[in-house]
Amino acid sequence: MEIAIINTDPLVNKGLIHFILKLFPDARVEIFQDTIQFRSEGWPAGVIFLNPLLMEQPHAVSLERLYSEYGNSRIVGLCQQKPGENLLPYFSSIIRYDSSEKEIISSLEKLRETAPGSKEISLARELISEREKEVLRGVALGMTNKEISDMLFISSHTVITHRKNITAKLGIKTIAGLAVYAVLNGIIDPEEMEEH
Repeated sequence: MEIAIINTDPLVNKGLIHFILKLFPDARVEIFQDTIQFRSEGWPAGVIFLNPLLMEQPHAVSLERLYSEYGNSRIVGLCQQKPGENLLPYFSSIIRYDSSEKEIISSLEKLRETAPGSKEISLARELISEREKEVLRGVALGMTNKEISDMLFISSHTVITHRKNITAKLGIKTIAGLAVYAVLNGIIDPEEMEEH
């Protein structure tokens, strides 16, 4: 099993490797400084231990990018505190720095039990509803609230509500970030953006 650790704390990394090799003696473990380095080296990880602070911004887009490139990998959050609610669906599990030995071993044992591409990935894909995807499509194409409401036959107030919900769920506040999310998730085609 190939395992990537995206974390810069050497003590945490050594401790985690100790537990990994205890449960997966044949594992190949590689440490990366951030998601950019990890993705550039193309390590074929089946499991990714990820410190969310070392992701590119916005975090939801960075996680979507990881899933698009490593769709069968399981991503384990490795952090000092619990990630935001909008990021939780992306993680198979969370290991906190202050987790007990028993909790760490339990999390690692679950990795053996869950098949790659398990339900957590589909949860991340379903963060926003179909109607919210339609609104996001309009936003990413640079449409105004009025244009989106006319296209979807809903009020401008409803469009604004959907936009607020999308931003809250994804944790993405800029139109550019939402456009990247829409492209990465197949909600719009990059060529469509060039036409607008």
